[in-house]
Amino acid sequence: MNTLVRENRNASQQRSEQFVTPAASVSGIYLGHPDARYFSVGRIGRDQVEDYAARKGGSTAEAERWLRPNLAYEPADDDEARVSIASASSGL
Repeated sequence: MNTLVRENRNASQQRSEQFVTPAASVSGIYLGHPDARYFSVGRIGRDQVEDYAARKGGSTAEAERWLRPNLAYEPADDDEARVSIASASSGL
């Protein structure tokens, strides 16, 4: 550890006898109540992703890439989307 600290003197971390600062942790106070009702946020629909992309000035595909774990649908891959667009325009 001492070798690493000496080699990284310009780093923004400092070592003491017991702690390394800044701490790489998250802390909080979590309180519960027997009458509390907990909920989770639902999955994001295609219309919400399109609206978000329009407000951010980006593409729907980019928004889908960032939001993929929270999507309520399976986004089309770029290759599949191009094939379906080509098929629709050719009347197939």
